[in-house]
Amino acid sequence: MKHTIAITALATFGTLGAAHAGSLGTVEVEPTVDVMLEETALLTYGQFKFETTIFDEGSLTSLTGAMDLDFGRIEASIDGSTLNFGFGSETILTGKLAFEVVEGAALYIHGSKFAGETVKGFGADYQNDRFGISFQQNTINETDLNIFSGLFNINDNTTVFGSVTSVEDFNFQSVGGRFDNGSFGIAAATAWGEEFEYGFSSLAATYQIRPNIGLVASVQTTNDNWFDYGFFNLGAALDLNEHVAMEAHYAKGLSEFQEDSFGFALVVQTGDTRKRVIDQVIELNKSALGVSGVDFGTNGISQIEGPALGSLFLFGPV
Repeated sequence: MKHTIAITALATFGTLGAAHAGSLGTVEVEPTVDVMLEETALLTYGQFKFETTIFDEGSLTSLTGAMDLDFGRIEASIDGSTLNFGFGSETILTGKLAFEVVEGAALYIHGSKFAGETVKGFGADYQNDRFGISFQQNTINETDLNIFSGLFNINDNTTVFGSVTSVEDFNFQSVGGRFDNGSFGIAAATAWGEEFEYGFSSLAATYQIRPNIGLVASVQTTNDNWFDYGFFNLGAALDLNEHVAMEAHYAKGLSEFQEDSFGFALVVQTGDTRKRVIDQVIELNKSALGVSGVDFGTNGISQIEGPALGSLFLFGPV
C-alpha cells in the first residue's frame, strides 16, 4: 500500500477526465450585513460557488459550499461539493466538530463521504496571530493516513505555508508562500512525492485595477520539464457587492496534448478566514494556483488526503 493515496488521487482525477478546469480561487471580501449571506457570531465563514468550465469535448460543472459555525467553545465546519462531468457526477461531504480546549487550541473529530467510501478520524490544531499548526488523522479502508499542515505569518502581507501527507512509508508534501498588499499579490507553491522532479509547481499574480475589479495570471507546470507540460491561465473577477462576485478565466495548455478551456463562476461569500488550520492551508494553496481547476478537487480531496494531494486536482498536469 506504499502508494495508496497517490494512486487514489490520480485514479479519481483520471475518472473526471483530462480536462483542465478553472476558477480564480477564493474571493476575499470584508464581511458586512447582507440579505443574501450574513456573517454573525454563529456563522463566521460561508461560501457557495457555482462553476462551469467548457473545453473541446464537453464541460465540467461544480457546486461547492463551506460553512464554519461558532457555538462558543464548540465549533463546526461543513464542506460539500458536487461535480458533474457529462457522463456522470460525484459528490463529497465533509464535517468537523471541534472543542476549544484553551484559547487557540482545539481538538476535533471529522468524517467524509466520497465515492461510496467513508473516511473518519480526529485532529488537533493550534493557532494565534502569528502561526498555525495542525495534525489530522484519517482512516480510509483500514489504512491510516496522517496530515500535517502549518502556516506562518511573516508580516501582515506575507505568509508561508506547507503540508505533508503521510501513509505507511510514502510521503507527499507541498510548500508555498503568498504576498498580498490589497492591490497586488503574488503566490507560489510546489508539491512533490518521493522525488521533486515528479512534482508540480505553480505561480500566480493578482492585480486590482479597481476596488471591485481584479485580474489574475498564473502558470502550472511539471517540475521535470519546466513549461513543457502544464497550463497558462488568465482571468478576471468582478465584485457585484460586498458578498457576491463573478469570475471568468481562460486556460491554455502548454503542450499539444492538453485542451484549452474557458470557464466562469458565481461566488457568494462572507468572512475571509476558515476556522481550522488545515482549511486555511487549503485556501492558501488555492491562491497559489490562481486560475485553475474545479474547486471540487481542493475542497474535497484536500479534506481527505491532505492539501498537498488535493492540489493535484488544480495543478492540471496529472
